[in-house]
Amino acid sequence: MKHWTDFITKGSKEWNPALTWLGRAAYYYLILMGLFILYLVQKQQTAAPFIYNNF
Repeated sequence: MKHWTDFITKGSKEWNPALTWLGRAAYYYLILMGLFILYLVQKQQTAAPFIYNNF
């Protein structure tokens, strides 16, 4: 576990720098996708009452 915490905080010297950048890019990409999905879900929840009111 200590190896992974050192890898995330400092960026391990043994690893290829491109791999660390790729890992960080994937990490931020997952966060952005999660926020986008949350935004879509909230948008659908706010739009739902208008649909139900029409019927």
